[in-house]
Amino acid sequence: MGADFQPIHVMKHLIGIFMSSMYYNAQLTVNYLEMHGLTVSVVQEMIKLKKNFKHLYERKFFIIGLSEMLRAPNLPESLKPILVDLLSNIVEMIIVLNEKI
Repeated sequence: MGADFQPIHVMKHLIGIFMSSMYYNAQLTVNYLEMHGLTVSVVQEMIKLKKNFKHLYERKFFIIGLSEMLRAPNLPESLKPILVDLLSNIVEMIIVLNEKI
């Protein structure tokens, strides 16, 4: 994945799909991403694109999707090195969301 190869709106849509699937079944989504070696790259892409999330629903997807991922019963080892960064990005987005409401 990379915004270099896809327009931002396409990447935002694809990331939104993964964030939605985290809401519906975080463990299955994480297992799928992990099986294909995409977990860290998808999360990093979400974080990289968060500044482009202008709509309320995009910001909520970001918060809910990543929060649900962290609630998955078996958090992949690949996410543990970026856990602090992940949490701080969720908190930053919550602050932005509260400022916009």
